[in-house]
Amino acid sequence: MIATEIDTAFPCKAAPELFHVPEGREPANHAMARISAAKSLCFVCPVISACRNLGRQLREIGVWGGEDDDEREAAGFTPGPTVYVVHYPECGTEAGAKRHRRAGEAPCRPCQTAESFANVARKRESPRRGTRPGYQRHRRRGETACDPCRHANSAADRRLATTGSTKAAA
Repeated sequence: MIATEIDTAFPCKAAPELFHVPEGREPANHAMARISAAKSLCFVCPVISACRNLGRQLREIGVWGGEDDDEREAAGFTPGPTVYVVHYPECGTEAGAKRHRRAGEAPCRPCQTAESFANVARKRESPRRGTRPGYQRHRRRGETACDPCRHANSAADRRLATTGSTKAAA
């Protein structure tokens, strides 16, 4: 047999996702089922003991030679340093678009769409009542401003005329 035929003959090559912890959080019942399935494949493997020894020597994580992290640790072989995975916001969300921009990238199409929908939703929000921005939002929409917004705008205009600022004194 050539090397690629040998590699594909190993059960772990058929389902490598069973042998390693997936990124993110995994429910306990899914983890137990995944580990159990991986171990059942290990027990029919012709190189189970060599694989187990390699997992122990290299301080690997995951299932190696029918042995998981806890079993290797109980045998006196502590796993390697914990690798922390940074979870970025998913693409297709407004937060994903912000992540793209922070990284100096143009947002992908799903992120652009999500950001666009979020902006439209924000524009449709009702104005904050009783504020100058609320009054200005009424005007932009071509609406008659409500009394609290009209009063807030008038007060801001008076402050601007007397103090040079629309902000109320703190």
